[in-house]
Amino acid sequence: MTLSFRSLLIGAALAALASGCGSTIERRGDDAPGDSDTVGVDEDDSADDSADDSADDSADDSDGAADDDGEDPGTSARSSLCPSSTFSGGAEDAIAVAWSNEAASLVLRDGSLVALPLPTEAPPSGEYALVGVVVSADRIVVTRAFWPSAAHTTVRWFDRRGVLLDELSSDEGLWATQLTTDGVTILYSSVGDVARLADGTLEDIEGLDVSGESLPSGWLRAYDSEHERVGFFRPSTWQRRNVVGAGAPLAFVDDGLAYITGGPSTLTLVHVTPEQTLELPVADLGVSAEWLTIEAVPRSPFARLIDYQSQRAWRLDWTTGETVAIDESAPAGSTLLEDNCGLTQPRVTSSGQIVSGLRTGGDGQAAVARADGGDWQLLGEPYAQPGTFAVQEVAGTFVVTAGVASDSFCPILGWTVPASSDALPSNSIQLIRPATDFAGVLERVDPWTIRRTEDGGCVTFAQRAFEGAEATLRILNLSQGAAPLEVEGDSFIWIR
Repeated sequence: MTLSFRSLLIGAALAALASGCGSTIERRGDDAPGDSDTVGVDEDDSADDSADDSADDSADDSDGAADDDGEDPGTSARSSLCPSSTFSGGAEDAIAVAWSNEAASLVLRDGSLVALPLPTEAPPSGEYALVGVVVSADRIVVTRAFWPSAAHTTVRWFDRRGVLLDELSSDEGLWATQLTTDGVTILYSSVGDVARLADGTLEDIEGLDVSGESLPSGWLRAYDSEHERVGFFRPSTWQRRNVVGAGAPLAFVDDGLAYITGGPSTLTLVHVTPEQTLELPVADLGVSAEWLTIEAVPRSPFARLIDYQSQRAWRLDWTTGETVAIDESAPAGSTLLEDNCGLTQPRVTSSGQIVSGLRTGGDGQAAVARADGGDWQLLGEPYAQPGTFAVQEVAGTFVVTAGVASDSFCPILGWTVPASSDALPSNSIQLIRPATDFAGVLERVDPWTIRRTEDGGCVTFAQRAFEGAEATLRILNLSQGAAPLEVEGDSFIWIR
């Protein structure tokens, strides 16, 4: 996915948490310990300290010793709740967190819950409590703020068994947004990002906007506003490594960053990690890099490379530089399901196929095909004359959503043929996992509440009984199709 570092700093809701309080946190300036290396095309300053960059984000302990329950924390364990999925940690460690603004609970492997104690301080008149959660392989961090002023916050750190480890109260609106794999918490404040180091020290992060999840070695992607460069930042050691020559298109890939440089016959894919830079030749696509956009597929070596001027697209393997021209020809009797803004082009899946909506008579239906064309396979059921349509895929699990035309500034128009009698109505969601022959329809579900495990085998979603009612979280195993487990709360996050 092509991303803006500034836009990724924080969502609109957290941006509203800004208060007018000044910062009293210690600042670490340019003369502070730590290095500032540069990784890129035009400079030779390579990193010489990668030996300490080998942390494993799948382990919940760094010494490799067995936990008290006898399990090696470096291995993944199964769960009776989601037996098709694997989770890090020991048998007693939580695999997820469910929460609302009133309560938060750990979800254990067998589906039982452990309540996390939240602060009980009552909000001032006219305000209410707002709760947020971030997780890593060995920590859960819960922030409780008073909204809408958001001046006062309480942040609590727990381990995966619900033991309270630490607490921080702040009148500067500190809100936990990220956890690194080496024990650092990134906190948003009204005056900029703050790093809470493993020893509890708080330090302002000056001149950097950090974005995205932590890399396995504890590095974060960052934008250096002073030098107007993207790069990497490791808050545990305060190291910075800038990336030279990185302009558009730029994408977050699983282990770092990727961008393309050069002209039509000299295109080069530059794949950058905190440790090294690789330059890979790209075939002549007949277009310069400045007109291309990269959309990386999470947990996959693939990305979609788009030239919006010519409306051409390619599947890009960012580990090799190989490209395959995407054939967008629909099967006989159908056309691609397009909105009136041209935003619904075929997407690349984690397996390297393409997925798109097909328009057949009065029906709209999801389908997958080879990137180079052909072998179209329908997914799920058709929708009756959808006004909006979207397909998202994670590890082979597809979420298909459809809505009415009034829901969008770019609706799907021009329906002149009646829909099939058995077509689904809009405003319903389909969950589809072809590998296990699972297909189901969800109603009264907000699509943004759907969370999938990393392997796509289990999902959770918030379902409402009727308009305005409290939501009920449900966990569904897509491999067995068992009845959903109900969990109290309206928000959910899996722990990898």
